[in-house]
Amino acid sequence: LGEARAKSFLHPSLSQPLRPSLQEAKLGKTVRGPRGFICDTPEQLQDAWERLTGAGPHIKIVLKPANGSGGKGVVLNATAADVASLRDLQGLQRAEAEVKKGRFTVKRLADATIVEEMVGAQGKPSPTVYMVGSRVATVADQILAPCGTVTMGNIAPASHVPSSVIGAMSRACISLGRYLGLRGQWGADFALDDNDSPVMVDLNMGRPNASLSYYCWRARQQPLHWPTSSLHDLQDLYMITTTLTTPKEVRIKSLAVTLKARGLLWNSRRGDGVVLAQHLPGVPRGGKVIIASWESPGAAWRILNEFRNLVKFASLGTVAA
Repeated sequence: LGEARAKSFLHPSLSQPLRPSLQEAKLGKTVRGPRGFICDTPEQLQDAWERLTGAGPHIKIVLKPANGSGGKGVVLNATAADVASLRDLQGLQRAEAEVKKGRFTVKRLADATIVEEMVGAQGKPSPTVYMVGSRVATVADQILAPCGTVTMGNIAPASHVPSSVIGAMSRACISLGRYLGLRGQWGADFALDDNDSPVMVDLNMGRPNASLSYYCWRARQQPLHWPTSSLHDLQDLYMITTTLTTPKEVRIKSLAVTLKARGLLWNSRRGDGVVLAQHLPGVPRGGKVIIASWESPGAAWRILNEFRNLVKFASLGTVAA
């Protein structure tokens, strides 16, 4: 499944009623997918809106592009006016896409739109599960921008939801991976409904998730007291990342030397520090660093604050991991 198609398998398609969707997967008794439809035409968009709003007087609607990522293009708590505007826009796009070639008309339809119920609320946890095939790699807490739609990254391991919810999400993703026969790396985003039950609201596959390289790095790090510690006593390596914009003249070597001199560069023997994960000077938010600590999340945040005070030249982005 490609990235542009993955999200469309969350819901039944109004164009292809027999196509499988998340509704047919056995996710367990405590996890479900949101109610919704995949729409390929302006007429289907209106049809989906009427079906969902007719299902209950208090249902709220979300509009999002089926090929979107990072929350871009998502409209929360959509109104009838939002649907009408999108429907008109799609009609114009479809008209412009019709090209006359002799006696034939070539029509390129606009990208599909997801119309679904809105689950969760601003400020509520929004965990994500990273998978490899039908095996859980890690469960993380998503960091959302104030708008509530754009994902700024994750903090791993998840700590904002109880272990029962983590277990339910993990089992659901294992079931879905087996149902779809997935083999590669993919992920699923969740929201919590009014009863704090997890709802699978997004699928990400067809490309490595943005944080995969960070988790691969983390998997290679040995706990400070390994192998003398028992498996029961093994620590978690807490990670935070942040993006930054550095001037064109700043070189990664000089930045690393400065961090090392201040005792902030990652030190595996000490078990904490800053990892320079990406360095693209002069590019807005082109730099990425990992802040890691075996001690605690609070220790990682303290290192981040020291890093912020040190790199006054840089424009720091929103914290993520």
